[in-house]
Parts: sequence; structure tokens; C-alpha cells
Amino acid sequence: MSTPIDLSICTLEFETEEHYEFPRRLLHVTAKLTHPTLGELASASCLQIKGRAWFKDAADFLEVMDVDSDEWHEFSTLFDKGAVIRPELVDGGRRSGSGCWGKELNEGEMLYINDVRVKEEFRQCGVGSCVLEKLLASSYLGQQDHAYCWPSPIFSRSENMTQAERTKNFDNVVAFFRKNGFRRIGLTQFFAYSPNPSHPSRQLAASADADQPTSKKSTSNLTPAEILAKYALHTAVATNKGPSITAVLRAAFQADPTCIHEKDIHNYTPMHIAAAERNVLAVRTLLELDFEGIRADLEDGENDDSVTPLEGLQSTMRSSREFSETLLGKWDGHGNDALACEYMLMKAMGMEVPFGARSEEEYIKKKKFGCTCGACTDGWLSPRMRYRLSEQAAEQVDLFRMDLELRQMGINHSSRYVPSIYSYLPPHLEKENNRTFITGFLTIFRAMHDVLASPERYSADAITPKVILARAFELDFIAAKHYIAKGAKVEHALDALLGGAEDQSPRGDGT
Repeated sequence: MSTPIDLSICTLEFETEEHYEFPRRLLHVTAKLTHPTLGELASASCLQIKGRAWFKDAADFLEVMDVDSDEWHEFSTLFDKGAVIRPELVDGGRRSGSGCWGKELNEGEMLYINDVRVKEEFRQCGVGSCVLEKLLASSYLGQQDHAYCWPSPIFSRSENMTQAERTKNFDNVVAFFRKNGFRRIGLTQFFAYSPNPSHPSRQLAASADADQPTSKKSTSNLTPAEILAKYALHTAVATNKGPSITAVLRAAFQADPTCIHEKDIHNYTPMHIAAAERNVLAVRTLLELDFEGIRADLEDGENDDSVTPLEGLQSTMRSSREFSETLLGKWDGHGNDALACEYMLMKAMGMEVPFGARSEEEYIKKKKFGCTCGACTDGWLSPRMRYRLSEQAAEQVDLFRMDLELRQMGINHSSRYVPSIYSYLPPHLEKENNRTFITGFLTIFRAMHDVLASPERYSADAITPKVILARAFELDFIAAKHYIAKGAKVEHALDALLGGAEDQSPRGDGT
């Protein structure tokens, strides 16, 4: 449009709609910029992500953000399941880009901008910037909040563009958001905005903002088959995890010792590929072939994802865990191959191996289920959780005893003291009033307390119904036997114990 538009008289009007599945967490926000005489000039589509504390307590940020959009899912991976920003993006290291963002991204609400659309006849008139300026100054973004976006043009499938034209369009959109105060988060494709004018991101010149690393190798003249052939060693490491990969690598190294350090189209060495694919034999063989020469590859983060082999492996391990927890609802622990590779890489890099593990086997056992303290029994039962469960069992024993004393006095107040515990029993036993049965139930809780409170005697693997019942027989054989004879099980008590502990946690009643 050749005639300038007086944007000062434009208004931004909002429409909102609660998310159908998470109405208290997600709010769809549509903003429309309207001129008194020209009508609607542009619009912006956003998602307000509310209740940051809920995500931290419920640890379901990744799950919630995976419901509708691939873009939202990709954005969520910048954070963990508690909506805490990934440390490597804000720690000032290589992967934190310009370093303008920090842990403040863990605070406040989020406003994710899906797109900004300007009608074609009103483009190149500052309309898009006007929409953003008014949106970012609205009540949908508080002073402690942050706005986010993935700058990318909106292409129509019918548009026939060259790659150069598409690249130019992407660059233009990035420049647009940078002009309006957005800066890249680390080296990712996502940008953030702080409403605080003194924030480091607002002091950083657009020209000083970080760009995403991209490979400078041209493969435009190669077919996929030719690329696989050109980087045959990388392909072999990615696809062959059997014993023959050792011979393949040794033969290639003998023919050309430099081939194990060659980079592919994404600037990955064979070691990067071997680590990311958790190829134990390939990692071990590459270290054996040229230990001194491979040290440079282990420290090399100059690739499309800016990761060393160890960082790439750990990223894969984290993604695998989050996928299992979020979509499958169950995580069976890190794979042994991944942990073996992690151990070898840390040793080769001269890093201190966590927990003082002296072998792959010891390391695998201790970190199998994600232990970070080194004190978890069998690598998964933490001292804190063990203590919490043992105290929960002891508390329940006290309530049972109080209930028995009141019964002896002829006062039946069981519904007041242990109502939820009885609900874990089979229906025909929920109202069981037999003193010996109740004593047996109490004895199972005593046994659970003793087992949990004695890590030096009972490993995590030993906390089984069989072991607990054996301990209960030692404490009170007659009562425990009567409990089992009635059809009750140790598992009923275990379910009650875990349910009670969860109810007492921040995710339960907040105490």
C-alpha cells in the first residue's frame, strides 16, 4: 500500500477461548488490529500458557504441550517436564548462544505466538510491528512473563519457490522478530521476548544475536543413495550394531586412518553417530583404534546441533525417557547400551565418573533408573523416598493402634482414623471388624516400616511382598496369618502405603 497508514488510531481487539482439555492451563488468544476506516489490517494467534507452578508440581508440561501441535511439542522440549529451561541453553556455554537468557525463563507465565498475519495490501507499512507492540504491551503478558515464537514464514503448498527464495523469506521473518525485541534462545530455532527493557536480551543488538549453526557442505548435486555411499562409514555405524561392525571399522582404518575422523553433511564424525545410536561396539572400537586422535572428536561440538558425542548421546537418552514417560506412561530405565557408551565416553574424556563407578557394570546398575545422587538403593530408591515411605508406614501403625484402643473401649471411630486405608482392601473386607484381622493389617505396615528403614539389610530389589510377609510373620505370626487367610494381600497394604504418601506430597494435598 503506497499511502501511509496512521497506526496510532488502530486498536487491537482480543478474542479468547479456553483449551478444550486444559482450560485452566491453556488459553487461545486471537488479536486483531483494526483501523477505523480500513477495517481489519492484521491478526495474531497466540497461546497463553498459565499456572507455571502447576507444571512444576504436576511435572506434566511436556504432556500438556503435546496435545495439539507439533510446534508446541518442539517448543516444550526447551524445558523439562516441570517447565524448567534446559541448563545448557542458559549456562553461558557453547550451546547457550549469545548468553542473553538465563534462569529467569523458569519464572512467569508464557505467551506463545503462533503466527502474525498481515493482509497483503497492508504489508510493508509497519502493521506487523504494530500488532506485536500492542500485543506485548497487553494484559496477556505480565512484567515477569515471557513471549516466545518460532519465526517462520507461512507458505502455501501451491507456492512454487526456489530454495533461495524460501531461505530469504525465513531470514526476513527472523529479522522482523529481532527488530521487535526477540532474541534467540541458545542456538535453537525459538526466540523469546522479555517485557523488561533492562533485560540483557533487550540490550543485545540484533546483529549480535546468535544464528543457528548450519553445515557448509553442499550436497545439492547428490542423490540420497550417493550421500549414503559417500559417507559409508557413518552409515555403517548407524545401522550395524552387531559384532561385524568391529571388522568394518578396523578395515576402514587400516585403508585410511583419517576416515574415522571424517565429517558428514551435518559435520558429525563417526564417533558422534556411534554415540547417538548407542552403538557400544562401534564406540569401543573407535576408542581402541586411535585413542589419542579421537580425543579431538570427543570435544568437537562444531556441527548442526552443536553437540559433542557425549552431549548428543545424553540428549538422545533424555528424549527417549521423556517420550516413554509422556506418551507411554512408563519408563523402564536407561538402556544398558546407552549407559555403557556414556561411561566409556566420560572415561575417555578424562571426566570424573558419577558415583565413583569403577566399571561399566557398576555404572549401569547405579544409573539405570536415573539416579543423580549416587545414594539410591539399587539405583532407583532414593534415601528421601525410602524415608518418606517408612515414616508413612509408621504413622499408619500409630493410627491402627489408636483405632484398636478405641474399639477396646467400645468406641468405633475407625472411619475417623483409618478410612482411606480400608478402601484399598477388597470390598468384602472393607468393613472387617475382627480385632485379629486389624492387628494383622497393622503388622503388615510394621513389616513395611522395618524393611524400608533398614537399607543395609534390605536392598530395593528385596522390598517384595514375599520379604515383607516374612518380616510380618516374625513380628506377629498369628495376626499376619489371619490377615492373609481372610483373602487380603501384602499388595493391598503396599498400594495403601504408596497412595498415602502421594496424598501427602505437593501433588496431593500440598503438605
